[in-house]
Amino acid sequence: MLHLVDSTDPVLREQTLSFEFDQNIVDTEQLVSEMTKTMQTYHGIGLAGPQVNVSLAVFTMGWDDKFTAFFNPKIINTSNDLVNFDEGCLSFPGLVLRIARPSEVEVEYQNTKGDTVNDRLTGLEARVFQHELDHLNGICFDKKVSRLKLEMAKKRLEKMKRKLKDV
Repeated sequence: MLHLVDSTDPVLREQTLSFEFDQNIVDTEQLVSEMTKTMQTYHGIGLAGPQVNVSLAVFTMGWDDKFTAFFNPKIINTSNDLVNFDEGCLSFPGLVLRIARPSEVEVEYQNTKGDTVNDRLTGLEARVFQHELDHLNGICFDKKVSRLKLEMAKKRLEKMKRKLKDV
């Protein structure tokens, strides 16, 4: 299992490097297996390379025993329909922020073999893809809301932690 970096780690705010399949530096299957195990251990549905100190353009996502790895992912097109939804992030344990994102995305990525895949994602899959892609570009979800909304969410989290401690 891999180690999750803290929300203050600079690796989370840096652009990742493109994954070069022809250089054979990393065993893609092993990396994806370790990332998926880590994601499941922490009860996540998405995990990007930077969150486990891997500065490469890769993330995994999935649930219910259906997991996919995305290497060098990009968004080709998005719907104009924005949906607000509560998001969490393994790098920010317990913090929940309401984020507006397009409800559908057309994407392109490479699978573990390096084959290019084009797909259309909707709903939760579209949201998680966008969240994890942001990580690869050095953008954490705390930058997607106003400072006021972030502070209010942090206060709610602290209040909840105090209540749990009192139980």
